Amino acid sequence: MSLEKIKSSGMQNKLKDYLKEKGFNICLTAKAGSISCLNSLLSIEEKEKTLVLIGSGGKTLWEKLPQKKGEHPIDEYTLQTMRELAQFFSLDHEVLYPDNQRILPLQQIGRHFNLSHPSPFGPDLSFEFGPWFGFRGVFLTSLAMAETILTPWDSPCTPCPRPCLQEKEFYLARRLCPFRSEHQYTNEQQEYHSRVLKAELSKWQNA
Repeated sequence: MSLEKIKSSGMQNKLKDYLKEKGFNICLTAKAGSISCLNSLLSIEEKEKTLVLIGSGGKTLWEKLPQKKGEHPIDEYTLQTMRELAQFFSLDHEVLYPDNQRILPLQQIGRHFNLSHPSPFGPDLSFEFGPWFGFRGVFLTSLAMAETILTPWDSPCTPCPRPCLQEKEFYLARRLCPFRSEHQYTNEQQEYHSRVLKAELSKWQNA
């Protein structure tokens, strides 16, 4: 879909279509103050704004990523996309993630939207993508938009024999999860995320 066609549709569809073109196939919106896990993190003014959660599932974002080298190419691309989106639609925006001093409970935000369920090995599971998805960006805007809550669904882990528990490290356990395995990341993509995770864990342990 061309950018001109995107600009002519409804605002929420505009955002979703724009982000999808960039490789972000998850876009959910809600009044920030309705997300209880953020109550202590946001100011009164921020709670009145619309929160936009951006994510990606499967291989799509990796295939769209223009630069795969560097310390945090996905974060850099996400920030660039949010800036360009705000400019394209003339939106005010305040980035909460990534590149912000506040640590957001991303999994809890995802669960607010019924996007995901906890898993036995750490990362949440998405109904559409299983464990092969990630939260990429969160921003606030003063533009009011309707809340996009997904249909509730049951955790796939309840009836599962849980082969993931055979591995202690989550990025190895994730490969054993049978749920939505068709969306499994490429080897290059998995190596990147494993490297970033190890670097982040090392940073926290040495802080």
